[in-house]
Amino acid sequence: MNIYNIFKNLTYSQSSRIQLVCRNKCFIDTHLKLSAILFAIFISNFNFLEAQSYRGLHVLSDSVVWVSGSKGQIFRLGNSMQWLNSSPLGFERKDFRDIHAWSHSEALAMSAGDSGVLLRTTNGGKTWTEVFKDYRRNVFFDAIDFEGSCGVLFGDPIDSTHLYTYLTQDNGKTWFKIPDGKWNSISAKLSSMYAASGSSVNIEFWTNHNKNIDLGLVIGGGGEKGASIRRASLKLAIDDTKTELVLLEENFTDISIPLPEGAGWGIYAMSEIPSANLVTPRQEKFANIKHFKEYFLGGGHWQYPFADTQTVWKLTHDNKLIPMNYKGYVSGILSTGNESFAAVGTNKIQSGLPSDMPVSNSIQKSKNYLWVVGKQKLFYPIKRKDYILEYNK
Repeated sequence: MNIYNIFKNLTYSQSSRIQLVCRNKCFIDTHLKLSAILFAIFISNFNFLEAQSYRGLHVLSDSVVWVSGSKGQIFRLGNSMQWLNSSPLGFERKDFRDIHAWSHSEALAMSAGDSGVLLRTTNGGKTWTEVFKDYRRNVFFDAIDFEGSCGVLFGDPIDSTHLYTYLTQDNGKTWFKIPDGKWNSISAKLSSMYAASGSSVNIEFWTNHNKNIDLGLVIGGGGEKGASIRRASLKLAIDDTKTELVLLEENFTDISIPLPEGAGWGIYAMSEIPSANLVTPRQEKFANIKHFKEYFLGGGHWQYPFADTQTVWKLTHDNKLIPMNYKGYVSGILSTGNESFAAVGTNKIQSGLPSDMPVSNSIQKSKNYLWVVGKQKLFYPIKRKDYILEYNK
């Protein structure tokens, strides 16, 4: 529930008993009518954008950053570190939990929740085009990811048998259903994904040879019996009508994650570990398959942020799982080195960031800054030279 909904229906007697701390200003108990009037004036002028929840974040550079969140809010960074409101009209009820951008003018936003919508802009958010939608009952989009012009959309299963999956090869202008197979079938440890920060899926490789497509994916989630990461390699083809994809070949490996059983436990985020020494997969069945990457994986359970449970691992190229010295719910994670990371989550559980950092949902980096978004404010840029890594403390 956001602040506006709480305060808009308050009576005078109720408002006189409210204590609100915001923008470093504290409003304390009072029974004076004048104070109540002043309080009402402040509320009417308060920028309620700061009461939203922001999860979508894409950082291209120190000066090109996009942010998205609840109540249809989308912002991009303008000159002098000022935020420009790029929210699409008519989508005020949508929760944009993920966003991908190619420049200061071109971006794609994904909504989650009551229905699934993908919106695209080429003019910095002045106008948006609906490029994909699914209003079926129980539709819930979890994440988008791109490698060049190729992108994937993942969501929770509707038919209770397969994860929801779509593919684009033109920067999100057109989308095609990726055929279901064993590669996206649900299991006891992978029956749903999480839209905490839009980072629960990653494209490992993508090559396009005329009508044939080689696609590698890393998928994170959880189920009733625990959690797992799935690495899938697909060979796809575009049919003669150029309207459908055909699944020619599939290979996948499930890596079990040692998390408790029960709904809500799982991998919520992943971050690629940059490396110049990538290793080729042992089973190279596809002609131009890319090297497998390594990742930091973060998760846990959003309702149990202080659970005494390991929640961060390093996933190696050969599918080994190395536990990191970290406990607590992780909503977003960022690789800061081969053996170090920064993690954010609820209730002040975060690592690799200043101790006074506000609670955040997502984290990314540019050349000179770390960027995080959360619930308390729109964004927080941190100079990278100022933050202190807390890995292994």
